[in-house]
Amino acid sequence: MKITAYAKYGCKIFGRYKLMCAMIIIQLTAVLCALNIAIGNYNSRNMLYVPFEDILSKDGYYIMYDSIFSDTSDTSVENDHTEENVSDRISGNTVFDKIFPKLKGDISYTEILSAQAAVKRGNVSLIVLDDDIYNALELPVADGSYSQAVMTLNSKYTVGDIITIGNTDIKISGVLTSNTYIPKMSRYIEDMTVADIYDEYKSEVGVEGERTPTVIAPLSLIENDSALLSRLERNEFKFLYYNTAPTDEERAYNDKLIHSESGLFMPLNELNERSKTYVNDNLKKIFPVAVCVGVIALFGIVCCVSIINVLCAKTNAIFYSCGADRKDCIFISLSVIMTVELISVIILLLVMKLISISGFDNSLGVVILANNYIVTLLIYSVMLFIGTIIILCTFFKNQPVQVLKKRSI
Repeated sequence: MKITAYAKYGCKIFGRYKLMCAMIIIQLTAVLCALNIAIGNYNSRNMLYVPFEDILSKDGYYIMYDSIFSDTSDTSVENDHTEENVSDRISGNTVFDKIFPKLKGDISYTEILSAQAAVKRGNVSLIVLDDDIYNALELPVADGSYSQAVMTLNSKYTVGDIITIGNTDIKISGVLTSNTYIPKMSRYIEDMTVADIYDEYKSEVGVEGERTPTVIAPLSLIENDSALLSRLERNEFKFLYYNTAPTDEERAYNDKLIHSESGLFMPLNELNERSKTYVNDNLKKIFPVAVCVGVIALFGIVCCVSIINVLCAKTNAIFYSCGADRKDCIFISLSVIMTVELISVIILLLVMKLISISGFDNSLGVVILANNYIVTLLIYSVMLFIGTIIILCTFFKNQPVQVLKKRSI
């Protein structure tokens, strides 16, 4: 028999027992839908951690120096009360820049750059990240891809449009989902986690007072535009870390120098541990559910395949008696299982798409990544493998004539 013949007879058997097959499809799809939501919920937290995982694993600080005011009045002359002392604000970056060159050892820092710009279709906010962070972030997109530069949904720009900021043309490769996260590093909380590095961004398209559209781009995209680089504002919060382990003398010297000015200092190992707890705590909650769903799925698969095999037994025995090979009968049975799987896949994709369109994925905290597809494919493959084993056992254990006699009793 040809493959088309297997599919034809498989569909006929499916149509004959469509009610039973429909129940199997509903059960299989429901289990996989629940499993994908559980995995997607874990992904949403892990997605925020991965871009900063390497930095947080290093020895160093999450740091910000207080802005201070320097007194520029002439203290050598006695001032009368009609004159006010003049003070200049010194930013935390100025304090940091004064200290950083004096630090010893192989030490680096990471900061976020930003700028406000007036472009042809309104004002935009530009966020510039180190390439390693940008490439690892890969925020979910509603359209396009996360590659060259991405933009929030609440703008008049679409995929392929070019925004000119300074002397740089930034091509938008992707538009982010309505609810997304923007790395800002703009807050300090005693028990903060990696999630506090981000700003939860809701596009609120068409709403009065909506947020300024934001473009996120890698540093390499603008590094040749010195004029634009000079316009970028430096974030006062920074990651300060050692690339290689310092000596005891270097550490003692640097710690004294780092704490010589007032500011906020959080050891990266503390932030990292809380961040891993933030991610894994969700995984611990999901894991028992995932295990239960997996067990149910496995049990359901065995039941599904067994039922399908029973439904196909008499039909296959007739085919065999009419001259079909055992191989043909086995492939016909497998085609029924594959038909069930195909319909289940289509329904599962439609359900997950509806969840995404309705916005429930945001409220559920679900992000669909490659591991969702891998696990789903694995479940369907296991179902097909178990089906093959059960069908082979059935055919080698029972002769077609015996099957027909049992069915006729």
